Amino acid sequence: MTGTDDELLDRLRRIAAELDGPPEFVDATARAALSTRRLGDELARAVADSANVESAAAIRDAERRIRLLTFQTATVSVELQVDEVAGRRSVRGQVAGAAGEVVVEAASETRHTTLDDRGWFTVDDLPAGVIRVRLRAVDGTPVTTSWVS
Repeated sequence: MTGTDDELLDRLRRIAAELDGPPEFVDATARAALSTRRLGDELARAVADSANVESAAAIRDAERRIRLLTFQTATVSVELQVDEVAGRRSVRGQVAGAAGEVVVEAASETRHTTLDDRGWFTVDDLPAGVIRVRLRAVDGTPVTTSWVS
């Protein structure tokens, strides 16, 4: 191939990626598959999800959506409020039984923050899509929530 051929192929690849990229579920599925590399983490079980409750009190409109989630292990409790506005997400959480750093993984970004002295954390301006939270229990055990969309 000549330099011109390589340039043409590069341009065609960029056009194909822009016009016919992979479906959205491919990213979520790939992240779920990659999450198996953390098999040593204790999985925090989802025990409550406002998406499963039809309530007049639930905030649901075209501009804003709030979801409340609770995850638990034997020693850690994670309560999340996921607020979605105009395709971006904010995650506010309160954690009991853990300390130190919290990692919030989104579809295309990872954010690190720390728990305050009362167990609260906030991460703003995340992309819409799947998210999960990773942290360490007070005894040092790594804890991971399941992916939520």
